[in-house]
Amino acid sequence: MKKMERIFKIALLIAFIFMCVKACTTTMFAKSIYELTDGNPPSLEEFQMLERTIEAISMVESQNQCGAYNQAENALGCMQIRPIMLADYNRISGENRFMYEVRDRRIAYMIAKVIFLHYTKDIKNPTPQHYSFVWNGGGDAWKRVKRPKNDLKQKNLDSYWEKVKLYL
Repeated sequence: MKKMERIFKIALLIAFIFMCVKACTTTMFAKSIYELTDGNPPSLEEFQMLERTIEAISMVESQNQCGAYNQAENALGCMQIRPIMLADYNRISGENRFMYEVRDRRIAYMIAKVIFLHYTKDIKNPTPQHYSFVWNGGGDAWKRVKRPKNDLKQKNLDSYWEKVKLYL
């Protein structure tokens, strides 16, 4: 039974990597996972946690609606990606994605994965809370998980995390 379970997990990881590569116009993302994590890519369990966290964030951001649009923030898609987030992704990945592409769930999730892997690569065991803080508060917001501050940004991050936790 253990051998079949291990084979199944490996097959899932291969399928996940294939989907990520297929979602890109190049194989950049497959290379980026290794590069973004300084040669220490996440385990299968960490990938699964990352996926669950992205799905939870998508529920908080848009009820998982790919056609969602927030005019006030110029945010699009299920992950409510703003131009500044896409510019950050393009800088990190070396790609040149456009805003209209973020309505595609696969691309939105890929963008989130690259952002999360990049900003949490120095954390030994990143958690869904780290990812939520990065998504809501920017690249360095993960530092507030262990070192919270007594300010409005921290209150917003904590409130956002409470919402994400409901979907995990």
